Amino acid sequence: MKKVLLVFVLTTIYVFAFAQTKSEDIEESSSFFKKENLFTGGSVGANFGSGTTALSAGPYFGYSINKYVDVAAALNYNYISQRDQFSTLKLRQSIIGPGAFVRLYPVKFLFAHAQFEYNFIKFRTIYGVSGFPDVVDKFQAPSFLVGAGYASGREEQGQPFYFFSVLVDLSKNRFSPYKDNFGRQTAIIRTGINIPLFQGNK
Repeated sequence: MKKVLLVFVLTTIYVFAFAQTKSEDIEESSSFFKKENLFTGGSVGANFGSGTTALSAGPYFGYSINKYVDVAAALNYNYISQRDQFSTLKLRQSIIGPGAFVRLYPVKFLFAHAQFEYNFIKFRTIYGVSGFPDVVDKFQAPSFLVGAGYASGREEQGQPFYFFSVLVDLSKNRFSPYKDNFGRQTAIIRTGINIPLFQGNK
């Protein structure tokens, strides 16, 4: 299933990246770079439970190559704090994952998503008992995320839109933050907003 999904994403990237040269809907321009094609956006999240706090942020900055293809540099940050209700034990985890992604829009409200991340993971165990020092473990793990999503109307004239996506990590790194304790894949659900820049110059 992983191989089939990977082949689908790569094939879609190839088709839409080269289809732009034959599309009659794409305006011709002598300048390759157009500042009005720049965009930013991202997502934020928070979860509070019994003894657990989880915070996340995923800003990005990118460029629309054409009406079918967006590329962007991204940064994902996650912080998780857990406290044992029956002891002084605390667990804290922070993850910083710089990377880049490509989104392909066969239609303006649906997209395929492929993203590479390199995650820096810091895990701290706090015993909270005199004589027991904190234990800090650090890991690094690359991730290759693929999936699909919904956009609330990605218009050609450059309007903000909300998005919702579901991704999976195809990497086999056991330290990936997107695997469970048994090394199995978990669904990565992201929702946020995409904001075109300089849209007044379109």
